[in-house]
Amino acid sequence: MIKSIEQTEQRINEVISDRKKDIAEREAQLEESRKALSEAEDNISKAIETDNAELYRKAKKEKADAEDDIELREKRLELLKKQPLIDQSEYNKRCQAIFTDLDAMTVRQQTEIVKIVDQLKAIYDEANESIIKGNEILERWQREVYRNADRSKSPEGKIMKLSHETMHYNNFNVTTFIRNLLEDGYYQGFLNAQRGN
Repeated sequence: MIKSIEQTEQRINEVISDRKKDIAEREAQLEESRKALSEAEDNISKAIETDNAELYRKAKKEKADAEDDIELREKRLELLKKQPLIDQSEYNKRCQAIFTDLDAMTVRQQTEIVKIVDQLKAIYDEANESIIKGNEILERWQREVYRNADRSKSPEGKIMKLSHETMHYNNFNVTTFIRNLLEDGYYQGFLNAQRGN
């Protein structure tokens, strides 16, 4: 795989993992603050029941502190869940690295495709030339050596040529496939662009 993609994937996993840990820590702190609030409220109730002014003042302060902590931790959690995990500079740098690497890969692959198409063209030329020559030889073999294989006598006794009896090789699967591929407008445009035509 492309190095910049692997590195960026690794970085994604790192920052997401770090953020999840940070959020989990903040949620644990928030839970502690909620417990502290509950304890402070219990102490306020006890202070009222026992008419203990000192416990009441202390519990009221603990309650106010716990409420402030809860508010702060909830706002911090909200911020952690919304804010970017990386800065703009790192984002741009990694995007550019991926684009650069993908461009290089694309250029390399386009060069390889042109080579493959050139090989296909050579296969086509060889197959087409061989089939044409093979059919010429089959026809000569039949007409010039076997002689009467493609002839028949007319009712008047004259020898007639029956072209449908001429031997021909007619499996053009390879040449038809390659010709259709190479003559396709999309491929021609692609090849011309790669060759600078």
